[in-house]
Amino acid sequence: MTQDKREKLGVKTNSSSAKSRTADQRAKKKLSATLLLQCSSSQPAGWSRWRTAHGGLQSWHPALLRPVLPIIPGCRLIVAASGPRQSPEPILPACKWCILDAEDELSEHQLDLLPTDIREWLTGTFTTKTEGCKAKPEEDKAKRRIISQAVEGSTSVIRQFRTSTSSTGIAYPAEVIAAFKEVDKWTFDVFALNEASQGHSLKYVMCEVFNKYDLLSRFQIPLTILIAFAEALEAGYNKYHNEYHNAIHAADVTQTVHSILLHTGTMHWFTDLEILAIFFSAIVHDYEHPGTTNNFHIQTKSEAALLYNDTSVLENHHLSAAYQLVQKPEFNILANLTPEEWREMRQLVIKTILATDMSCHFQHMKNTLRGLQQQERLDRSTVMSTIVHVADISHPAKPWELHQRWVAALMEEFFKQGAMEIQLGLPISPLCDRETTNIAESEIAFIDVIVKPVFTLLFEVVQKVIVPFLQKVAASSKGPCGSSITQPGPGTQLAFCGCVVGCQPKEVAGQPRPVVQPPVCKSGLPSLQ
Repeated sequence: MTQDKREKLGVKTNSSSAKSRTADQRAKKKLSATLLLQCSSSQPAGWSRWRTAHGGLQSWHPALLRPVLPIIPGCRLIVAASGPRQSPEPILPACKWCILDAEDELSEHQLDLLPTDIREWLTGTFTTKTEGCKAKPEEDKAKRRIISQAVEGSTSVIRQFRTSTSSTGIAYPAEVIAAFKEVDKWTFDVFALNEASQGHSLKYVMCEVFNKYDLLSRFQIPLTILIAFAEALEAGYNKYHNEYHNAIHAADVTQTVHSILLHTGTMHWFTDLEILAIFFSAIVHDYEHPGTTNNFHIQTKSEAALLYNDTSVLENHHLSAAYQLVQKPEFNILANLTPEEWREMRQLVIKTILATDMSCHFQHMKNTLRGLQQQERLDRSTVMSTIVHVADISHPAKPWELHQRWVAALMEEFFKQGAMEIQLGLPISPLCDRETTNIAESEIAFIDVIVKPVFTLLFEVVQKVIVPFLQKVAASSKGPCGSSITQPGPGTQLAFCGCVVGCQPKEVAGQPRPVVQPPVCKSGLPSLQ
């Protein structure tokens, strides 16, 4: 590989490049601290309310990520003692802010309570209609037909994790190993991993999840190809030197998807191909992001806006660029998929990434609510889209130190767009004016209007899909040990775990025995805190 090509792919070529990345990371961290210090000193009342709103979400979201499941005789699940679960807030439309009218827009009488710039930001970002948000019934029916057989064959398998990387040839530096001790937790610090890996957080997160879920073996992905693909993705993510939409954000979303799959039990419900699709979507969902919004591209008549006809401009570019990259033999991690698997995965990835277009937020919630209200099974691609969308906007539910770092990075990116708009003679977009934007109030609105309702929706989605899954498992067998669990005492929860003494996953006819190396031991379940 030539020196130019190595540099283009972001492969470390000498110590000076590593020093440059470290200096850049320190500068961004200092910039974030300065911005937040200015915010706390100039807007003390708003800052206090922001901390309160964040604290409420912090204490509230774990109940949504730990589904409390009914007792099903014969189900091989650990009964984990815990405190009584607090019921989450009612699902839409009873939520304080998220009231949808017939046109799927935010209710005007609720928006009147918000400052003008924040109201304009919410309506402009989250309610703009695009054709890309519309579901295509004929495509959904076709997809359901394609995967129905695979789904039926997978419903009695409890997925187990690999906990060792030695069998796949992955060798992590000691600093990365230390950072990965918390990788299963909701509170995982991706910034610490990025420092430990000298700017390669995405590469190591990709290796970790592909190993944990045994995707390398299942889909015959050579480790060298995966690493080359990861390094090429990092180069594309860091192409524009964005403060927020960069490789660290991609690593964070990917790890958050893993945490959701683990702690909700949905990792057992999805097929192997769907697991690959959901992680691929999380990994590439912002690939080559230019650091500006869809509306900016539309207003400036950019090449991408003209190419994609003003419809989910960035999301379509992320998809197209990622698939163009993976078509190259040296990066093709999908080379050994069957033609049917490739087409099915591509359809899932397209729907999942297009759903990260924030202008589709309320349309997606409406479609998901409609699915929840129906008696038949919730569409699997909708569940995938919900999980990735939640992971994409999850930082307000993370620890305060992580949340405020992400906010500072995003606001700096917004302010740079505002400066470009001034230079181009365009109106400054909401929240893009460095002089007038109230950061604290905008985050309070974001938490109340967007984040809390979508976490509630995720909770309802998980309940909808996991309970029938367990019923089917219980109906097919008393469990791999031939035993059943007894009624737990007050304040207990059911959770997935492979650590029952003497319990091994059941070998299903025609399917390989799952890897028996669970992520947790008999001492307890993975903690969200």
